[in-house]
Amino acid sequence: MSDTIITAAAMRVIKLLVGHPPRKVLDLIDETGLTRTAVTEQLKNLAAGGFIVRVVEHHSGRGRPRHRYMATQAALALLFANNQQLVVPTIWEAVNEVGGEHLVQTVLHAVSHRLAEHYRAKITASDPQTRIKQFRAILKAEGGLIDLENKQGQITLSKRTCAFISMLDNERHVCTIDLDVMSAIAGCPVRRMACRLDGAPCCRFEIDARPSNGSPAKRIAGEQQIVTWDDERTTEQNPCPGESLTGNGRKVHASRGRKAKKGKHGRRTAKAGPKRK
Repeated sequence: MSDTIITAAAMRVIKLLVGHPPRKVLDLIDETGLTRTAVTEQLKNLAAGGFIVRVVEHHSGRGRPRHRYMATQAALALLFANNQQLVVPTIWEAVNEVGGEHLVQTVLHAVSHRLAEHYRAKITASDPQTRIKQFRAILKAEGGLIDLENKQGQITLSKRTCAFISMLDNERHVCTIDLDVMSAIAGCPVRRMACRLDGAPCCRFEIDARPSNGSPAKRIAGEQQIVTWDDERTTEQNPCPGESLTGNGRKVHASRGRKAKKGKHGRRTAKAGPKRK
């Protein structure tokens, strides 16, 4: 789907198919005014991109089967892509109005957990470097543009596209999901070094996949998260650059937005509160 170019002619075909019964090539030729070659080429490209499907009609007697074409849900989403940028942030605002920041954080971690489980089911590797490579391949197959650079286990991943862009709101809640999922997939420290929302060309992450004291501990998004930032800001301020998920350093509980307290040896720790049913 990522290689499908939606031309003006292709969009005309999509608009004729959406919300209508399956149509024949001759119907589309008559209604678009395009040549048979042009219509056939557009149908081929749209089918390859998953925007339409071909339906085969068999006759009861002899004769060749007839082919008709119908639009898919992907075509419908394509027509209303801009509308999603209004609807989804409005949903986040409604969640905040109903349950406040605590409910928002609960929903965020639940979404992160489900997405992480979805991708981890497709990843077979155990070491972080190979897991990240497989994750990148999955995102590319979904249409993502991902650049990967590996320098002796220090991985830089640049997400030139964002699958969560329709979820963007003023509080940058989507950035939490992005970082949580990345950390869960890698199973090692992940740090956001740049964010497109701050003017960078793309979101860039650094992943430390180098062995340290044995194998890196695996993390599960949606459960207790340990977040390290460059200063004493809380999660309610949602910093992007410098934000990271790791098992060392100063600690803030991601779902509470509380500053960490000093524990033994001068370390800052935050204990998870009681689980809510």
